[in-house]
Amino acid sequence: MSYVPKYILKRMVPQDALKKVEGGVELKMINMITTIPIGEAPGDPVDLLEIKINGEPLTREQMLAIEISWEDNKYTMENIRDAGTIPVNVELKFFMPYENVEVGQEVKIEISVPQFSVAFDFERTLGE
Repeated sequence: MSYVPKYILKRMVPQDALKKVEGGVELKMINMITTIPIGEAPGDPVDLLEIKINGEPLTREQMLAIEISWEDNKYTMENIRDAGTIPVNVELKFFMPYENVEVGQEVKIEISVPQFSVAFDFERTLGE
C-alpha cells in the first residue's frame, strides 16, 4: 500500500477541513495528486473505497450515502461514475453520514483504495 506523504496531506487537507454538519461530517480536500478517472473505475465504486473514522469502518449503507461535490457538480456513490474525471487542483467536499463525533474532538480519518494501493490518514479537529 502506498501512503500519501504527510507534507502533501497538510496541503490537501487543511487544518479546518473537517466540520460537523446536519446528519454527519463534511470534509474538504484539494485533489493535488492526479486526475481521478472515476467514470472508468471497475466494479462498484462503493467496493473500491474504504473509509474509517476513529478506527470505525463506515458501513455499506453509510458509504452509499456519501455525497461528493466540487464546483457545480454533486454526486452520490451511486451515480459517481457520471462525474467522468475529477480534475486536479479542485476542492472536493465529501459529506459522510457519521454522527459519532463531537465539535472540538480530534478525529482520525483513514481513506484507502486497496485495488490501486493508495491510502492516507490524517487527524483534524472537528469544527462547526
